[in-house]
Amino acid sequence: MVSTSFPQPSRDADGSAGALPGADAASPAARHDAEVQPLESLVLARLRLLQYLRAQVAQQQRLIADDDMDQLLRLLADKQRCLEGLQQVERMLKQRGAHGAVSRDPSWQACRQHWAQCDALAREILDLEQAAAEALQRRRDAAAGQLRAVNGAQAAQAAYTAQYELRGGQLDLTSES
Repeated sequence: MVSTSFPQPSRDADGSAGALPGADAASPAARHDAEVQPLESLVLARLRLLQYLRAQVAQQQRLIADDDMDQLLRLLADKQRCLEGLQQVERMLKQRGAHGAVSRDPSWQACRQHWAQCDALAREILDLEQAAAEALQRRRDAAAGQLRAVNGAQAAQAAYTAQYELRGGQLDLTSES
């Protein structure tokens, strides 16, 4: 059975990530924490989504190997929803200029580590997707070969049947005495 729930980024009622509870907005440290925390939660959401996506791609490879196209289609639909969630997180990160902020600020070490994990996962997912696409193409080519063989057998049978019909195909077993 294909799971259909995947991690979602946390958001406030207004759709944005909120500030830390009890943070004093006037203090520079509080402002920094208020910036880091939502960014960190988005980076972690991206990481969780990529981890989920990697598991989905691994399951996709198993379903292709098992030739279970019904479950594969369900999985692909679930994977599409996950990709949409990932795109949403990516847009939110881009709006915040996250990549530049994470790479510039040394106090964002945890964010940087999670970002690097995300990048490594994204590369791994691309490699797994390529392998899954190649496996699916091999399956398709094998099925096409089997279909050609069946069509060839049907053509031979039709030729034999046509030849039999040309000869008359009936025997007169009655004897005239």
